[in-house]
Amino acid sequence: MANAVTANTGAGGTFTYASGATNQQIALAACEAVNGIGNCSTGACGYFSYYYKTTDGSCTCAKPIGTYEFIYNNTGYANVGDDYGSTNPVSVSGNSKFVRKKNKAQCSTSDVWLLVNNNLGAALNVSSSITVSSPSGAATFRSSVVISATGSVPGRITFYANSKKIPGCIKVATNVSNVATCNWKPSLHGNQFLSAFLVPTDSSYLTSNSGNVSVFVKKRSSQR
Repeated sequence: MANAVTANTGAGGTFTYASGATNQQIALAACEAVNGIGNCSTGACGYFSYYYKTTDGSCTCAKPIGTYEFIYNNTGYANVGDDYGSTNPVSVSGNSKFVRKKNKAQCSTSDVWLLVNNNLGAALNVSSSITVSSPSGAATFRSSVVISATGSVPGRITFYANSKKIPGCIKVATNVSNVATCNWKPSLHGNQFLSAFLVPTDSSYLTSNSGNVSVFVKKRSSQR
């Protein structure tokens, strides 16, 4: 079915669509995945046509902060905020579908509408993911070793050993590759379980926990 919503759990819902779906069908599926089936309406404001949460209203500056608009047609605007009197530096082209989010109360304020993601399918699948890698070197009791985790989106990552936060490895910012690293000094011998927790920078994405990675911590080769 071209407009099939496969999950409908409020913000963070996901959806699927057939390859022949139109931009408008995809936008509706995306809107309903976030707001619930039957809770979206279509409207037009200037050159944009889009779906929105019915109770938020169409083409009004009174929409609450955090409102999403699922745009499926653009016949003239160059910037995300053009139809509300603000100019967003992120440009859009042609009638490509995209999602934008209101982040300020006044439409006359620059950047009041932000582009969430060019790819509407990806933008509404707002789950994030994170994986932890084994240490880059051998893990030795009370010796520092580098550990890393990779998120699906930018954010801050907290590392855990046996479900306890690792000192110095809390809320570590990811780099341009969405990787965070820190130095871990194991305080126990034997098998230890590393994990990580990601808080995305963009609040459109949900937080996520990694699975556990088992690491064997060996004893020191010599005692002090």
